[in-house]
Amino acid sequence: DQPDVEAAKVLARDMVQAYQEEGQLPELEPTLRTGDIAVFSQAPAASLEETLEIFLDGATTDSRRYIALQAYVAPDPQIDAALADLRRVLRDRTRQATTLGYGPRFLHSTGQLHKGDAGRGLFIQPALYEAFGLTVLEAMHSGIPTAATRYGGPLEIIQDGENGFLLDTRDPGSLVDGLEQLVETMDRDMGLWKKISEAGIKRVAENFTWPVYSRAMLQAATVTALYRQSSKKEWRQTATSYAGAVYKQLRQLVARETLSLP
Repeated sequence: DQPDVEAAKVLARDMVQAYQEEGQLPELEPTLRTGDIAVFSQAPAASLEETLEIFLDGATTDSRRYIALQAYVAPDPQIDAALADLRRVLRDRTRQATTLGYGPRFLHSTGQLHKGDAGRGLFIQPALYEAFGLTVLEAMHSGIPTAATRYGGPLEIIQDGENGFLLDTRDPGSLVDGLEQLVETMDRDMGLWKKISEAGIKRVAENFTWPVYSRAMLQAATVTALYRQSSKKEWRQTATSYAGAVYKQLRQLVARETLSLP
């Protein structure tokens, strides 16, 4: 279930208002204290073990549940190992899916993480072939240097080395080498990152926006209507004239060095 963000905001405003009026935040009374550990629970228990048993009963009685370990602690190798062991114990005990994350990162969904990474994310979506590549366009438009398969739509979207990178996904060795080289190069040269990022944004803005797409669709519809209205005898002459006009436009683009022809 999605968290109720608005309800959380209302509660936060209520707490801030209470602090402004009373000079302190509301204090909750723990249901159990054991040494330095305080337990806040809706089901009071006599011990930590009983508290955990009551909590886990909810997971074992409902097959739709999962257990999320949200560790708001400083990560280190020992903590990593301990949490991993705990996760396996919980999984085996309850037969439920488990997740593990450190705070405060777990407070947001992965979508929020991507929005807040300042364009420094490396996103790998394994695919041998992309018919079009909408996620490629989204990544480029967001300023993320993008590497994609050279088979299918990305080949028409990305100009290799100029505004993105094309990889041979049919050759595992080449794919691994390409990704490693890309990561190492980007890590060393933030200037290249910035260059590819800006070029990717420009590429999408100039060629793959809805207005550009709409004009292309209208042009295709015009050609189709022209064909339907022309007789077979007239069509050859009409098609030849149209092809000549298109060729002239392409030559003008080449002259302005915005397009290269073989």
